[in-house]
Amino acid sequence: MTVVSAYAETAILRLGALTGFFRQASLKLARVPTPGRARLRTVRARCHPTRYGQDSAQLRILREVTLVRCVSIVEAYAMDLGEDELYRRLARPAVRPKAQPLVQYLLEHRWEPIVRSGGWEQLLDVWKDGIALNPREFPDWQELDVLRATRHSIVHRLGEFTAQYRKKAQGKLKALGLEPATATGLIPLSDVDVHAGLALGRQFVLWLDDELAVRAPAIR
Repeated sequence: MTVVSAYAETAILRLGALTGFFRQASLKLARVPTPGRARLRTVRARCHPTRYGQDSAQLRILREVTLVRCVSIVEAYAMDLGEDELYRRLARPAVRPKAQPLVQYLLEHRWEPIVRSGGWEQLLDVWKDGIALNPREFPDWQELDVLRATRHSIVHRLGEFTAQYRKKAQGKLKALGLEPATATGLIPLSDVDVHAGLALGRQFVLWLDDELAVRAPAIR
């Protein structure tokens, strides 16, 4: 059995709970609607036509909030694990006493702002340049990038196409028969996309944890 860090274990438990929640909630929402709900859904469909099918507004929202939560879990994991590794390394006896003020300065004025802002790109740079482990080397990094672009679209544009999403999801859109440069409306989201995103998040957590465990002994 693979031994994982406490941070990875927490992230996996959260992703597991989120998966269970999504399955239960989607099953409930997918039940045959009452006549009133069916009429309301039809009216909405006429007002907001989409080429991706006539899923209920509730199912769409469920998919969106699940993916937003999924990405948040992954980012929080990378932030927490990175912080733990930074503090562990900087607390080593090898750091000379005279260097402690500099260490404290770097943590308070360089690291803490990243923690407060949740800056993903800056966090990746810390992992790459400070911990010597590049998260962008994750085998399915492109898919993870698309997942984050999806989250960005949901949070900032209510799930509509953005320039960032068009750029990062070109392969997916073309596979759906859509032209990335001209696609409009809501980005395509299905239950398959949600389960794939949850599985991808879990794979990234395990990969980063394993990579750190393999490389860390060399500097401890």
